[in-house]
Amino acid sequence: MELKPKVLVVDDEESLRSSIGKILEMHGFEVRLASNVPEGLAFIRAESFNVLISDLKMPGPGDGLTVIEAMRASNPKAITLLMSAFTDPGQATVRLRADEILRKPVAMREVVGLIRQKLASAGEPQPGSAAE
Repeated sequence: MELKPKVLVVDDEESLRSSIGKILEMHGFEVRLASNVPEGLAFIRAESFNVLISDLKMPGPGDGLTVIEAMRASNPKAITLLMSAFTDPGQATVRLRADEILRKPVAMREVVGLIRQKLASAGEPQPGSAAE
């Protein structure tokens, strides 16, 4: 049986969210997509994830930090990646909460490599790995 790391992608931009999801699935990840913070929080309550990729700024209640805090409470080992189009997402509060901050537009080859590297260093399953 193949182990597929589960990734939650939270972004209000439908085309970006969809393309990130498709690319991750092509690389062997199991993906869930959420269009806003409340939807992301519902996924976190219902399922366990290895990786979170979230936009920082989204319309509606909450933001990417809200989603990261919920993921940390649900699964402290989860890898958290925060995306932002803003020029300075590196504020101290943001940096303390996310494992990595990605500038939009993101280069998906780099994102996939970063996820694989972080999963490997955490001893988590890799896409394509067989269960022992």
